[in-house]
Amino acid sequence: MALWLVVLLIAGGKAQSRAGDWPMWRYDAGRGAWSPDALPEKMQLQWVRDLPQAMPAWPETQPKLQFDAVAQPVVMGQRIFVPSSRNDSVTAYSTRDGKELWRFYSNGPVRFAPVAYKGKVFFVSDDGFLYALNEENGKQLWKVKGGPDQRRLILGNHRLISSWPARGGVVLHQDKLYFGASIWPFMGIFIRAVDPEDGKVVWTNSGDGSNYINQPHGGAVAFSGLVPQGHLAASGGKLVVPGGRSIPGVYDAGSGKQLNFAFAEGKKEGGSQVGAVGELLFTEARAFTMKNGLAIGGGAPAVFNDKRMLAADPNSMLTRSAAVEIVAEKKKDFRGREVVVLTPKYKKVEQNKLAKAITGRWMMGAGDRFYTGGVKVVSAYESGKSEPVWSGKIEGEAQSLLAADGRLFVVTDEGKLYCFGEGDPAGGAAKRIPLLKKNITKKTQGDWSGKVTEILKHQGAGEGYALVLGIGSGQMIDELLNRSQLNVMVLEPDAGKVLAFRRKMQAARWYGSRVAVIEGDIFQGGLPTYLCNLIASENNKLVELLAQKRTRLAQVFQALRPYGGLLCLPVSEDGHKTLTRMVSSGDKFANVEIKRSGKLSFLVRAGALPDSDNWTHQYGNVEQTLVSRDKRVKAPFGVLWFGGASHAGILPRHGHGPSPQVAGGRLIIEGPNLLRATDVYSGRVMWEREIPGFGEYFDRTDHFAGAGETGSNYVSMPDRIYAMKGNVILELNAVDGKLIKNFQLAADNKEKKPAGESPDWGSIRVSGDYLIATAMPLALEGDDKKRTGSLKTGQGSGSRLLVVYDRHSGRMLWKRQAQFNFRHNNIAVAGDRVFCIDRLTEQKETSLARRGMKFTGKPVLYALDLESGEVIWERKKDVFGTFLNYSSQHGLLLQAGSAFRDRAVDESGKGMMVLRGKDGKVLWFDADIEYNGPCLLWRDKILTNGTGGFAVELLSGRKTGWKYARTYGCNTAIGSENLLTFRSGAAGFFDLAGDSGTGNFGGFKSSCTANLIVADGIL
Repeated sequence: MALWLVVLLIAGGKAQSRAGDWPMWRYDAGRGAWSPDALPEKMQLQWVRDLPQAMPAWPETQPKLQFDAVAQPVVMGQRIFVPSSRNDSVTAYSTRDGKELWRFYSNGPVRFAPVAYKGKVFFVSDDGFLYALNEENGKQLWKVKGGPDQRRLILGNHRLISSWPARGGVVLHQDKLYFGASIWPFMGIFIRAVDPEDGKVVWTNSGDGSNYINQPHGGAVAFSGLVPQGHLAASGGKLVVPGGRSIPGVYDAGSGKQLNFAFAEGKKEGGSQVGAVGELLFTEARAFTMKNGLAIGGGAPAVFNDKRMLAADPNSMLTRSAAVEIVAEKKKDFRGREVVVLTPKYKKVEQNKLAKAITGRWMMGAGDRFYTGGVKVVSAYESGKSEPVWSGKIEGEAQSLLAADGRLFVVTDEGKLYCFGEGDPAGGAAKRIPLLKKNITKKTQGDWSGKVTEILKHQGAGEGYALVLGIGSGQMIDELLNRSQLNVMVLEPDAGKVLAFRRKMQAARWYGSRVAVIEGDIFQGGLPTYLCNLIASENNKLVELLAQKRTRLAQVFQALRPYGGLLCLPVSEDGHKTLTRMVSSGDKFANVEIKRSGKLSFLVRAGALPDSDNWTHQYGNVEQTLVSRDKRVKAPFGVLWFGGASHAGILPRHGHGPSPQVAGGRLIIEGPNLLRATDVYSGRVMWEREIPGFGEYFDRTDHFAGAGETGSNYVSMPDRIYAMKGNVILELNAVDGKLIKNFQLAADNKEKKPAGESPDWGSIRVSGDYLIATAMPLALEGDDKKRTGSLKTGQGSGSRLLVVYDRHSGRMLWKRQAQFNFRHNNIAVAGDRVFCIDRLTEQKETSLARRGMKFTGKPVLYALDLESGEVIWERKKDVFGTFLNYSSQHGLLLQAGSAFRDRAVDESGKGMMVLRGKDGKVLWFDADIEYNGPCLLWRDKILTNGTGGFAVELLSGRKTGWKYARTYGCNTAIGSENLLTFRSGAAGFFDLAGDSGTGNFGGFKSSCTANLIVADGIL
């Protein structure tokens, strides 16, 4: 029964523009894509121009975030203004012949359509600024920073950009410009209103970016907020801000006050493309009320204005009145709960059945015609006609259409800009304007040819990221581009040199992909941290400045990548001596090595960062503490880099595949058929090795115990990666992923394998020179098939055989047969011994008994000599655990369990015992304590997992009173000496530096996080 009827009278304000202009993305502030100005009935192709291929921020696997998949132009008068995410520019072309009129470069990719208004062109950039240019000549009039005043550069989407990039595309409404900056709630979100005349900020909303609100994943609560990603929209004094995949937020355009943001309503109906008219707002999938953000039944219109809406129907041209009647009814949802459902009642104006379904999409309205864009064709339709009244041929697929200056402009997925207009084109044939012919710069014959040879002799200096301080003659840059795989970033204060260099690199087709330049002074602060494989300069004056002041040199040195980052300076012998004195003391130059070769001095950032640690195993280390020993990572946080390799080809998170691992500056991550090494300091893929079938067991999207039950199938060390596949352990070179050797057991027919076939491996660990593995896994089908292995997979929670090798020579040192089963989570290694439990849980023993397998004897907890396998001590009483971890700091072994959501169904969640590692003496045993696991060993405390998690004194077994009631931990938790981080639907951290209290919860990531790793000095 209807509760009320509301009639929404739609009245959208239009920006002032010339007749025939297309001043904004999708025409107006509402983003309706409908111009009142009709196009000619018949049009011919006038010209087509190749554009630089776009470099989108998000991969194609994220369809709701393709806001910059192609350039989105606007038109004012006889100029079309085209942004470029590759060339960091906005370019004006003539609408009549496609000729370039001017080009303006910013200091970062330009991902969104500009706004053209009253002789000015406005646009935002990843450099964090809103720019205003003169329409006629492209000269800068003013610019406004979107974020705070600090200047800090980071690596974002493979480019050096602002820490607060402007990813909220500018919109003009009621004579004000609106845009958004920053994409990280914990670093602040900024939405600004600006006067288009002089660039003065009218208001700023910087307080709603990190509110304590419900999250879309499971209703968890965290500090987060709306992140502007997409073109902003506006209607009737309200501003609509898209939040990427989330439902958009609504703000008061006059004051900046946030009116509503229904973040917890989910992400399925969100998206970066939004529209607004009257009291309705739209995403691509859904309509919502502007007043409270409530979803309305039915879909969003494809094209609309303040009078009519065109439905996104491929089989008909269905237009409805924009006057909408909303009916609210009480209904039962799928769980039987009573909910209010809002349904729109549109007045149908007209429906034309089409003779043939359109193959593309309804994309634009102009006058009384609607236009579609598809593969190789764009078409126009009129009311009352079932066939297109006009069609034009294109190459590729249309992605954007706009009508202006009596012409139709089309942007395709192939990066071409088409112009259709009335009459025959000038000269009788359409003008085709290609990009400049690729003109690769020649290798130089000057002094820098030999110097670059010296540079590239250093391991790792020829790949990754190079920072060049000053353009200089350009010879060094040319040599690096021609003779290495480096991505070159250039800092240069001289505007004239910057412009010339950009044009040169654009002609070479290198700009935006291999090289980019930022206009600025390096000594103004803000160099990226840990990023650069190489920093170099041929600017002698700048080099002298570095050599004169230790703080300047330290600033540059901090930008070097650990594990071999190289700073190259062309200084004299006296200058080299000065450098040696400057770096000889102090923590600013920790692990520095200084060398001299010819006329060059080299500073090398050797090895790992001081007080950092690796994350080599499933549970952090071979002791299974789940706690990193890294002492560098502390709150507050800042973004180091983002937007590395696409996650395509990597395991889905719900399958609970092995945790990513970090060693030697490499993040090792698994896919169904591969291992990938990524640079932890830049996100760059260092190598990828195909291993058919590797990780297939974890390739599933339902909630599944995965590696939480079976253990990891690989281990990462700074020098080697060990990957377990079937009956082979592959030893890979950590530098390049190449195979060094295999480990394989001798064939044993007792293992019920075909004759001549060796048994499968079960789990793997590395400690020092030793490789510890289990073989002959017991693959059992449990009561809950979702959370245990099956007999068909060869996977299992435990194995019958324990084997130790010298990992360098490949020689087997010893092996031990289990009486029952060595559970993989029950193996911890510390110092000279292996701790393990030979036991079957009651559930597994019952399951095996049904298969006719009987076991006798008692479970045993062993301490075995790592080198010989001899028993150091053993315990047969009160052996109950399903998880062992060891505190090397205190020399204590914890026998416990790790029962929790998505863990194995036979995991224990009751009882804790702490024993001395040297002799097995029990310090304390609490058989009745109940908890979620796995437990973390943090200093002198045992930390349990999950909602309501608590701490226990490691030495006494007393509960400390600490509670983590606001966390919602999953099956792994990761921490450091200073920080405990939880994986959860609302990821955050607890500051545990104090000795008592509940700790301070601080959110830094919304939605669900798959893994958090503390290693190599970063999170």
